[in-house]
Amino acid sequence: LVIVFGAGRRFGLTVDALLNQISIVAKQLSPIIGQTPGISGATITGAGATRLIIDVNMLAPKTWSD
Repeated sequence: LVIVFGAGRRFGLTVDALLNQISIVAKQLSPIIGQTPGISGATITGAGATRLIIDVNMLAPKTWSD
């Protein structure tokens, strides 16, 4: 479980595994790809691989039970 902050609240995302943690520089996506729900940007790793960045606000639950 990864705890994230989105839509003004903390919530958990279930993940299979964490491979590592790195610092990244996020890049905007082209208008065609940039309109994909749930994706906020991309980054290029040191090895040259492209990784998409999840839009946590889009994944946040729409209703909350306190």
